[in-house]
Amino acid sequence: MVAYKIDVRLDINSEIKRTVIIPGNITFKKLHEIICILFNLNNNKKYKFIFEDLDLIIHDTGSLNIDTIDARFELIDAYFLRYTSIKYVNDIWNIKINNTKTKYEKEYPQLLEIKGNLNPTNKIKSTKEYLTSIKQKDKNLNEIRQLKTQSELISLFNIPHTIENNQITILNEDETLEKYIK
Repeated sequence: MVAYKIDVRLDINSEIKRTVIIPGNITFKKLHEIICILFNLNNNKKYKFIFEDLDLIIHDTGSLNIDTIDARFELIDAYFLRYTSIKYVNDIWNIKINNTKTKYEKEYPQLLEIKGNLNPTNKIKSTKEYLTSIKQKDKNLNEIRQLKTQSELISLFNIPHTIENNQITILNEDETLEKYIK
């Protein structure tokens, strides 16, 4: 199945990045939701994807408008196959996305790497506040946060799973959660 390995970096500090494989055939709105999970951002409806070479902007219009490309319905594939660099912007954050086509057989994103700290709260209102707050957080929590982030990415795609012994297990459709309840 076609998929994309994406490096997602904050423009204020390129050392803060996430690398994840995402399935193809998802909308830009779903990509927005993935980015919000990766950086623990507020899932704001005011966001846009900017293709600077094309002078093209894709965003959630909130209504049907035939003159605008709507992120809720537009699939990423045609754009990701042609353009390897995209800018994502919401009220506060500017994020650079670089993508590479790859093969991947799963229906949900796979987190490959977290560099730099996660946003400690989605209540942060400025990039300065973010940079100040991440310096104060314990770096030993990164492993736990990475597991939590991967679990949220899987949940975004409605894939049943469980976490045991700091590992995520994808459940088959015929399995139940009863054996995991203690």
